[in-house]
Amino acid sequence: MPDFAPRGERLATLQSWGRLDGRIAERGSAPRPFPHRYRSVYWSYSGGRNQGPARYIVRFQPGQLPDVKAFWSITMYDPTYNLVANPINRYSIGNRTQGLKADPDGGLTILIQGASPGSDREYNWLPSPTTGPFLMVLRTYMPAQAIIDHTWHPPGIVAGS
Repeated sequence: MPDFAPRGERLATLQSWGRLDGRIAERGSAPRPFPHRYRSVYWSYSGGRNQGPARYIVRFQPGQLPDVKAFWSITMYDPTYNLVANPINRYSIGNRTQGLKADPDGGLTILIQGASPGSDREYNWLPSPTTGPFLMVLRTYMPAQAIIDHTWHPPGIVAGS
C-alpha cells in the first residue's frame, strides 16, 4: 500500500520489482538464458484513488525520462486490472509511442484524463476512464543501473487543469 503524500502533494509510489528469465533459441543450438529486469511502479494520486473524470499530469523533467536499453511504458488499468477502453485505442504510452512530443525544454508531459484534451494535444494523451477509479503502471524493461538501484525516481502525478 502506498504511503500517500498529503493532499496537493506529489504522488506516492508503490514499487514492485520482477525478474524475467526468458529463453532465446539460436539456430543449431540449445536455448540459452537471456535475463532482463523490469521495474513496475503503481501510481495513485496523493488524494487517494485516481478518479475519472479528473485530469492528471505526469511530467518527466528534462533528462529524467526512464533510462532503459529496451523500452518504458505507462499502462492504464481499471480496478480489476483490465485495460481501459477509449476512443483512440491507446492503452499505454511510452518511448515507443508514435507521435509523442517532447516539451520545448526537453521534458515530457503526459496528460491523463477521460476526455480528449483536444486534437492538438492528443499525441501525449493517455486516456483514463470517464468515471470511477483507475490505476497506472510504469514499466521499465532492461533498465539502467540508476533504476535498478533506486537512485532514479519517477515523477509524481499532479492534478491537471
